[in-house]
Amino acid sequence: MKVVLCPGNCGLKTELQFRADPRKQITVQGSSACPQVTGMLDALGPVDGYAEVFSSFDTSRVYRLAGEHLRHVSCPVPVALLKGIEASAGLALPQDICIRMEKNTP
Repeated sequence: MKVVLCPGNCGLKTELQFRADPRKQITVQGSSACPQVTGMLDALGPVDGYAEVFSSFDTSRVYRLAGEHLRHVSCPVPVALLKGIEASAGLALPQDICIRMEKNTP
């Protein structure tokens, strides 16, 4: 499975590839124009799909590594990683997600 993320104002595109083995161990490979994301991906290693998807925010490896590597707390890459892990493990159907910013009308 492939996830392509265009994160917004920073303009630093990230592409992620997910592969699951029969035990739901997920291997993530990716490329990013962001050196912080690249460092996070390098540190991630194989992920237990079930354990990661059913963890909490304070026990998630993805969110822990995001805290160690990413400077921008609203970076959408951790969510993209988790959605890709979830779908690759067969725990959700692969479906696009969307965050749309709309200005309030006066």
